Amino acid sequence: MASGQHFLGPFQLVRIIRAGQTCQVWEALRTGTDERVALKVLLQEHLRKKELVEALRHEANVGKTLDHPRVIKIHGFYQQHSLPFVAMELFAANNIKQEVRDNLDRLLLDIDSVLVACCEGVAHLHKKGWIHCDMKPDNFLIDPSTRIVKLIDFSIAQKFQKSIFGGWGGSNKSVSGTRSYMSPEQIRNKPLSTATDVYGLGCTFFEMVSGKLPYTASNPNELLSKHLGSPIPSVLPANNLVSDAFADILTKMMAKNPADRYQTVDTVLSEIKKVRVLRPGSQKKVQARIDGTN
Repeated sequence: MASGQHFLGPFQLVRIIRAGQTCQVWEALRTGTDERVALKVLLQEHLRKKELVEALRHEANVGKTLDHPRVIKIHGFYQQHSLPFVAMELFAANNIKQEVRDNLDRLLLDIDSVLVACCEGVAHLHKKGWIHCDMKPDNFLIDPSTRIVKLIDFSIAQKFQKSIFGGWGGSNKSVSGTRSYMSPEQIRNKPLSTATDVYGLGCTFFEMVSGKLPYTASNPNELLSKHLGSPIPSVLPANNLVSDAFADILTKMMAKNPADRYQTVDTVLSEIKKVRVLRPGSQKKVQARIDGTN
């Protein structure tokens, strides 16, 4: 596809924003208006893969049930000239994975408010009856100037209902995820719950405050084995500016047994608001590193 006078349905393509292995994301203009949107378009070489088409359709169906400033707004699923795509709010921002890689110290300056914003988006998703199933820094967009955060990518989100035994759960019939953040119950193909997202969010927050993954390995199977059986790592050796209280919150979020974790992201949010993520005086040290005076 090319920009300019090329159209997809009611949208005129303006420019490509990013390209992935299966999809491109385009900035586009809704015909007859000045509304700019983002289009997530399946690449032509994947058009015959029905599971990828259905993932886009599913993402749109999930997204249309959500309405929160910390969640990307989804407008709908379209199929034009055999190309399936999802139209959504245009939010020109990096994902948090990029910020961790390129601007970790600047992220740390606002880390308390950024973590709160992440929790608020996931909590809304849960309140609408969905488990995200792919918590990772890549799936949060952050504006570098305003620090506004938005949760994205609902392609493998699972619906859940309240069980007669209490608590919330999903079936995990065909859940995938990202190995570096995948909960033990996902790896074992066990029933999921809101605590599943708590685990992935714990791994995400670990990386956001330290720049490091909680577990690394030389191959995929070893990495999954560490999520299943290795001791929960403390974030403190990776960043000694992190407070003991927040380190304890991360440890509980990443408990191997879902029953030992916080059961809801609302609870995580409440606990984070009670503590400081970094030790007293750490913000000045981080600012000094940015200014090159330390």
